[in-house]
Amino acid sequence: MLGLKRYGEVRSTTASKEQILALLLEAALAGIRAGRSALEEKRPLEAGKPLLKATQIIQQLMATLDRRVAPGLCDNLGKAYAFVCQRLLVASTRKDARAAEEAERVFTPVAEGLLEAIRRETAAAR
Repeated sequence: MLGLKRYGEVRSTTASKEQILALLLEAALAGIRAGRSALEEKRPLEAGKPLLKATQIIQQLMATLDRRVAPGLCDNLGKAYAFVCQRLLVASTRKDARAAEEAERVFTPVAEGLLEAIRRETAAAR
């Protein structure tokens, strides 16, 4: 376990901005899915941590949006991120699997679209 943690630390300190963004998107999506699954299976105590982690990641993504670079895109992403965070809060506080599913339904295409853009950008840079 210690080796895995150390690998993660090294990976995050040597990764490009794009790789870090991809890792964050994947982690947020995994957290949403894990939390939703736990709520659907009536395991609310297990849902809290992954939902909180996903919320914190998405809040950080929201805080790093740079409207000077792409104001329209940032506005749209900001609205999507705010909606997802709101639904994750409801899912966490009310133990509501449906709210988590709504967050996942909105966040998945956003994350997948950004991940695809990162892949293309990385491939073009080679």
